[in-house]
Amino acid sequence: MQPVPTPPQPYVTKKVGVPDETNLPLVSFFIFLEFVKILSMNYLSVLLILVAVIFETVADVLFKKWSIESRNMILYAGLALYFIGTVIWAYSLKFNYLSKSITIFSVLNLIAVIAVGVIFFNEHLTLLHKIGIGLGIASVVLLNL
Repeated sequence: MQPVPTPPQPYVTKKVGVPDETNLPLVSFFIFLEFVKILSMNYLSVLLILVAVIFETVADVLFKKWSIESRNMILYAGLALYFIGTVIWAYSLKFNYLSKSITIFSVLNLIAVIAVGVIFFNEHLTLLHKIGIGLGIASVVLLNL
């Protein structure tokens, strides 16, 4: 007795290699992990750098808010968060080389501050700015390969 053949599958028109909106955060996370592997970094170091970037990005937002509102309490809060971020950043250097750590810190900080500026402060990026940002990120990555 012969096995029953399976019916043909319907033709799916999905572009190969193009993520859809539902898995974009997951794809971004895996790209970030590949970036970390390229730099051969310790995951604890990366986690500390990520926390430092978050602190310093929030501090940058407070500095921008202070420049608009001129309330000294906002400035002091920004300085405190910047200090905490710097201490965390310095501690992350115990686990990796400065050259590799500064690369990932710079790239993450650049992306975070630009994203915050565009999303919360309605700052506009021209095509030339976007190309410059891309080249800046590429140059930092290439310097550490």
